[in-house]
Amino acid sequence: MKTVTLLIALLFINNCVENKNKEDVVVQYKYEAITRGSSFICIVSENKVIVSTTGTVGNQNLKEVSNEDWGTLVKYIELVDLVALENLVPPSDDSKSDKVRIATLTVTTINHSYKSGPFDEGNPPKELVPIIDKIIAIAKTVD
Repeated sequence: MKTVTLLIALLFINNCVENKNKEDVVVQYKYEAITRGSSFICIVSENKVIVSTTGTVGNQNLKEVSNEDWGTLVKYIELVDLVALENLVPPSDDSKSDKVRIATLTVTTINHSYKSGPFDEGNPPKELVPIIDKIIAIAKTVD
């Protein structure tokens, strides 16, 4: 009887862990860099990337995301504590005086959205550098 109870408990725990992992799957990254006169927004999901800009010339373009690019983003985000994303410390604060656009990163999972604190465009917290660099690289491939 103890063996059966232990087996049922193990199956239940395993099922809870699998469901928790499914809830933590990233479904979208959104990078925004905004100032009074212009904005750059890049939304990357597993299937597509949307790049939107405003300013002197505004446009919005869409392109498919390669499996390799998506896999790289997934690999990079696994190194970041999403719950602590909003508390990451940026290395500069030039956006407070309008020297550069103010940027944020939002990472969306199935059940939650995690948003970073504001940082200067081009100078994110060190934990986000590989992710932001990859998002920008993907955005540059969009016509």
